[in-house]
Amino acid sequence: MKIRRTIVRVIVLSIVSFLSIPMISFAYYTKDAAFFRSGLPKSVIGDCYVFISDSVSDYGYLSYVTSAMTGWGSISSADVDFWTSGSATYADIRVYAGDYGLDYAGLAQPYRGSTLVSDPDASTANWSYVIITLNDHYMDHKNYSSANRKKTTIHEFGHALGLRHQPSSTSSVMVQGKRTYSTPQSLDRSNIAYKY
Repeated sequence: MKIRRTIVRVIVLSIVSFLSIPMISFAYYTKDAAFFRSGLPKSVIGDCYVFISDSVSDYGYLSYVTSAMTGWGSISSADVDFWTSGSATYADIRVYAGDYGLDYAGLAQPYRGSTLVSDPDASTANWSYVIITLNDHYMDHKNYSSANRKKTTIHEFGHALGLRHQPSSTSSVMVQGKRTYSTPQSLDRSNIAYKY
């Protein structure tokens, strides 16, 4: 009798453990949940002008920026088109590189008019433009490889397209941290195709 109860407990615990694994392993954001509540207008994403500061080339990030634009812009079934702009004033995305301390590797900051949007989920109002900052000092200090820098740049462009962070166990360029994804992953592509 005692042995039978022990066997039943083991079986029940095994089933419960087995059933809980998929919920943990496959947690990620799709469709509307993958995006901030506010963002650049859909019409802008379909015809998006990008200003690339001379600092991007000076710090060696031009190939990463070009790769990010190509990666997001080549998603089939999505209307995402990037064009370079000679002026920051009229650009929808403005990209800079430099030494900005040790707080972050990259940053995408949306603006509404001249006001920074501190919480992209607080409102559904459209953004006017996004400033992407690539922090060479941080990436040097943290020994980022070329692949890590490329992923960081693609990640920040993902934020400019309105994507939020994905959980750390997810295969996505929208996962935070030092990763080596060189292009938007399947989840990223399907989310962008859904939205745009």
